[in-house]
Amino acid sequence: MMQNIWQVHICTTSPMSHSLPFFHNSPMMAEMLSFLDSRSAAYAARSDNRVSRPDENYAREIMQLFTIGVHWLNDDGSVVVVKTENGRSPLSTYDNSDIQNFARAWTGFRRHGRRGNFEGYSTSHNRINPMPIEGARRDQFPKMDLYKNYIGDGYPECIDLPEKQFLRIGATYRLLGSNNFPHMHYEEYSWTNNSHLTRLSLKTTSALYKDLCNANGSGPCIFRPQVHISSNLECDQNECNLDSVRVVQVQEDPPIFYEYVKPACVEFAFHKEKHLRKVVDRYDFAMCLNKQVNDAAMPACCTTSTSWARSDCNFSFERLTYKTNEERCEADDNNIGVCSWEVRNYQSIDDVSLLIPQETNSHTTRIPS
Repeated sequence: MMQNIWQVHICTTSPMSHSLPFFHNSPMMAEMLSFLDSRSAAYAARSDNRVSRPDENYAREIMQLFTIGVHWLNDDGSVVVVKTENGRSPLSTYDNSDIQNFARAWTGFRRHGRRGNFEGYSTSHNRINPMPIEGARRDQFPKMDLYKNYIGDGYPECIDLPEKQFLRIGATYRLLGSNNFPHMHYEEYSWTNNSHLTRLSLKTTSALYKDLCNANGSGPCIFRPQVHISSNLECDQNECNLDSVRVVQVQEDPPIFYEYVKPACVEFAFHKEKHLRKVVDRYDFAMCLNKQVNDAAMPACCTTSTSWARSDCNFSFERLTYKTNEERCEADDNNIGVCSWEVRNYQSIDDVSLLIPQETNSHTTRIPS
């Protein structure tokens, strides 16, 4: 209860720029303003086979009540008036198209799982921890602000980030403890602590290991909640063959994991044709994939005599560029190449499926997402 009161106190006494993140991430606010579990139209169509738009309540309230109000104001606080066909009218700050556009920004927010040290009386809901965003429910398309700028303008393109960004100066890692399920990257919850799945285990010779371990001489590791890499690190052994990482294991007994926090960057909703491949998942849903993205898909190769994909992963859920996948396939001694067939195929690891890239045609339209 004290945590709930403290959240309300912050939101009512702090500057709005400080308070808004609490509104956005609070499960109680999401319940009250009805954007909890709001889903994209695409997700609703796939999962329920029906047309359903994202909830618009919070998108409207955040403008009307929390920030700009319904009319533009002059510097002296008076209402801006413009000429219309019927005379003069106050200038509206937003319209229904803005509300519909903003509503797509509040999709994918869901509660964290129940906490054993708090929720246990009459509810299984976690109403305390800030909400995570579930990628599958999130609207994936470009979103504009009131000035017709795209959210994400000014950020670098993800494909322009340096190679092995996870070893570069400024790379950030968050301590996960003994649970290897990431908080900043989306993965299926059913993969949590699956004994068949592995993470990248860092060698003691690794410069990244030494930074994360933070041992005092030959003593045990002194783990910090968050680690910022202060200088460019040399890759070590398997690290040199990777395009990206999400979770790394630093210690085996007890197991300790860190999550890599990818820097903010922009991916485009539509790409140039020469950089595209089509991927088809086990449910027959297809999407276009940018071959240049460094965590585009999991590795998969095929022989000329079979239609089944073979994985060559350094660890479970490894993601890499199309070029790296192509090089691994070509280097295989069993005449393996990148899969080129047009049907759905996958290799199952429990309920996990490999996505196989295919050639496709697309219009060249570049819109920041």
